[in-house]
Amino acid sequence: MKYNFLTVFAFLLFILNTLDSQNIQWTERKSLPKAYRNGNAIACNGKIYFMGGYCASSPERFGKTNYEYNPDTNIWTKKADMPTGRSNFAIATINDKIYAIGGDPFSPQNEVYCPATDSWKTLQPMLTPRQHINCAVVEGKIFVIGGLMNIQDAAAPSDWSYKNISSKNEVYDPSTDTWKEKTPMPTRRHGAYMVAVGGKIYVIGGMGDEKDMWKTLSVVEMYDPKTDSWETKTSLPEPKDGFGISVIHDKIYAVGGFSDSNVVNTVYVYDPKLDSWSNSTAFPNLENGSAGCTVIDNKIFMIGGCDKKNIANSNMIEGEILTKK
Repeated sequence: MKYNFLTVFAFLLFILNTLDSQNIQWTERKSLPKAYRNGNAIACNGKIYFMGGYCASSPERFGKTNYEYNPDTNIWTKKADMPTGRSNFAIATINDKIYAIGGDPFSPQNEVYCPATDSWKTLQPMLTPRQHINCAVVEGKIFVIGGLMNIQDAAAPSDWSYKNISSKNEVYDPSTDTWKEKTPMPTRRHGAYMVAVGGKIYVIGGMGDEKDMWKTLSVVEMYDPKTDSWETKTSLPEPKDGFGISVIHDKIYAVGGFSDSNVVNTVYVYDPKLDSWSNSTAFPNLENGSAGCTVIDNKIFMIGGCDKKNIANSNMIEGEILTKK
């Protein structure tokens, strides 16, 4: 059987990309002071902040938690609580400040935290209250895409309604404290994860179709803020929601999470230049669905999360990329 040059070249690129992505060294670090699931983590000024989340043992259930982690000392420190308790919300950092937006239960709240003063300020709320959301930052603006606007159909409150899954694409400008609506996402979904690479936003996985609003998806779509347009990309190797997402050396890491209610430890790496996925070192913990995830010093940190029974944990696991581009 003969192969043309382009076919062989593409195959070799795929193999090289796969080999280069495989080496992650996973190490346990100091646990969160308390167990949370569906919280968020973000790096800012050399520290990691874990905020919000769901905690069954807390009176408020939806946490106002704000913990700061110092990677150099391996110590957690309690900081000023969020004004609004929430889980499944969007988090972003711009100009050394942290933005917490929306979240469960169907909040429009937009609040900013200043680590330098350990204080919070309330900002202009979202145009559309949503939960099960994430966001990405491009050129100093925060894009919040998809999510759940409501769970039940107002006309039939006992029903779980697909039509309440959002395709909304709303952008927040911190410099003017204003929101604008942009072109909606082609695939309506909630619980999707998103990151920005090269000025483009990649929206990955999530949940929801017309037959089952909790069905896990593998779809990947790219949004270009400059042209306000969408493009379909290569799907995840398996459907995923509740996973950790991070960018290192311009590659996107999708760590663990759920696949149709089963906790998985698979780690996939997406190369935007090749529009291809490859396998990476499996995550060592099967209790990391709906964990907080962030990157600092080119290391992935997975914080908190839960098992398939939604039992929260306080685990913190660091992943160091051993092979660098």
